[in-house]
Amino acid sequence: MENSGSNAFTETEIEKAATAPPRKQRRWENVFAYIVEQSLSTPNLLDVIHDGLDRYWADRRERGIKVQSIRRE
Repeated sequence: MENSGSNAFTETEIEKAATAPPRKQRRWENVFAYIVEQSLSTPNLLDVIHDGLDRYWADRRERGIKVQSIRRE
C-alpha cells in the first residue's frame, strides 16, 4: 500500500490481489500437467512425480525462463 497517509488501497494493489490466486492456480495446473494423472497406489509414484517436475523444469528452461523465475513459481 502506498504511504499516502490513507488506508485506501490503490487500484494497482487491488488488481494484484485479485489476479494472484488464479495465477498461482494456473501454475500448479501447468506443473501437474507434466506429472499426468496417476493412481496413489502406483508403485513408483515418487519417480513419476520427479520425472514430471524434471520435464517441467527442462521445458521452462528451453523457453528461456530464468532459473530464479522457475524457483519462484
